[in-house]
Amino acid sequence: MSLESSTEQTTEEMPDVTAESSTATEDVTAETALDHVNNLLAEDSQEESSTSTEEGEVQTQSEDLPFNEHPRFKELIDQKNRYQEMAKPFESAQEMGLTGEDINQAVQLMAALKSDPTKATELLNPHIENLQRVNGQVLDEDLQGRVNQGVLDIDSATELQQLRVQKQMEAQKAEANEAQNIRNAMASEATAWETQIAASDPDFEMKKPVVMGLVKGLIASRKPTTAEDAKAIMQEAYETANQFAAAAKPKANSIEPLNNTKPSPQQAEPRTALEAAKQALARTAK
Repeated sequence: MSLESSTEQTTEEMPDVTAESSTATEDVTAETALDHVNNLLAEDSQEESSTSTEEGEVQTQSEDLPFNEHPRFKELIDQKNRYQEMAKPFESAQEMGLTGEDINQAVQLMAALKSDPTKATELLNPHIENLQRVNGQVLDEDLQGRVNQGVLDIDSATELQQLRVQKQMEAQKAEANEAQNIRNAMASEATAWETQIAASDPDFEMKKPVVMGLVKGLIASRKPTTAEDAKAIMQEAYETANQFAAAAKPKANSIEPLNNTKPSPQQAEPRTALEAAKQALARTAK
């Protein structure tokens, strides 16, 4: 037997271990990768289930709480308390007789004092001039003319200046008090009107935002001066809101009887085969 034939025989008898090993490796690898993906999906599913369960438990706990212990309710109460604290300085200013415009000017002045001295000076100068006039340090033009002509001495002119300013301030104060009394009367009238309407109209709370919006617009355009004017504006706004509510209600669907068919309009004769086909389809659809 030759060496060459012996080698061939040996080769034929040896099994293909490499091929089998490669196939086994591929099977193991594929199976391992699939198992790995399945394990990851299972873990994600467990995490999502755990998260959903926790969220559900939290929601259930929130729903089981009394209304005044609900987190959202407490959050709203805290917010209201913060706003009330912020509003205290403005309420105090109003109690001292300051108007909204007065408060706005004071805020602008303080902001300018901290950031813009030039603007602060421009805002302060009219007040300084007015104070000098009130104190008699600066005379009105007619009094200053008399002093220049020698008709009045400076002391008499200063005294007249102070008396004049005092009378003007008293008149302004009386006017402001009257305006405040009118506002109080209008507010009382509006409160009484709202109480009466709310007792007679069960849907008033739903209409109230619309009513108040209309009231603001009417007040801005008409500028009421008496309690009767305020009541008339409230009533007009309420009636308009009722009209809106009536128009917004859905109308009942009217069902026509089957035998109440309307004749179809006379169709023109088809001029082409396409028009004839369209008309036939339309009749079939009916």
